[in-house]
Amino acid sequence: MPNYWIYTDGGSRGNPGNAGIGVIVFRDPHKKEVVFEQSSYIGVETNNTAEYRAVLAGMEWVEQLPHSPEKQGVYFYEDSQLVVEQLNKRYKINQPHLLSFAQRVWEMCQRLIEKNITISFQYVPREMNKEADRLVNQSLDAHRE
Repeated sequence: MPNYWIYTDGGSRGNPGNAGIGVIVFRDPHKKEVVFEQSSYIGVETNNTAEYRAVLAGMEWVEQLPHSPEKQGVYFYEDSQLVVEQLNKRYKINQPHLLSFAQRVWEMCQRLIEKNITISFQYVPREMNKEADRLVNQSLDAHRE
């Protein structure tokens, strides 16, 4: 069963403030084979918006995968417990713009099921998400120059 491990992070310097996202995709769980990475400045946003936009960027990468005759698992790891719990429908989403992001993610998940791809969202501590965090800071540092 082909699988992918996707680490995403979003952050802003100030809340709201200059914001960036980082996405890194691995082909094996031991992080030996990077198959995609993205570091992008996204303008002035809040931390939560940046976190959701990072997940959406990862989901857009997943949507490019071809249909597979065998089931594929895609595991998202995010250091925002709020976003993970909201996407797993365990926390209520009170802000309309965050609900809009979550609905887009859920719609993408439904489309991916048709391609034999299942998605899961899991919280990881910040120290386990260093690669995605590095990409966020890279985007912010590049914007500052």
